[in-house]
Formats: sequence, C-alpha cells, structure tokens
Amino acid sequence: MDGSGVIFPSVVWVFSDSVTLTASGYVSHGAPPEGKKIMSEYGGTPTSGLLQISFYY
Repeated sequence: MDGSGVIFPSVVWVFSDSVTLTASGYVSHGAPPEGKKIMSEYGGTPTSGLLQISFYY
C-alpha cells in the first residue's frame, strides 16, 4: 500500500421539485511522479471539480 487516496466531497442544493444543483470535487493525495516513474496510485491525479444542474419533469 502506498498511502495515496482520493477525497470526493459533494454538496447538493434542491431548488424545487424539478431543479437541483450538485457541486463535487475530486481531491487526490499521494507522492507525485518523479520523471516517468509513478510513485503512488493517486499522487499524479489532478484536483478537479464538477457542477451539475438537473432538471426533472
């Protein structure tokens, strides 16, 4: 085990019965790559985010 991992926080706002907004992130931790050598499973993964609007009918 290399000690790396991912945290995936998420928040959902419900505006009405037909509209929701979801905000989530992807935060990895671990040793970054050294040159072309991978040092951990998630250390080279970038932090990213997502906004999703859902409409229901």
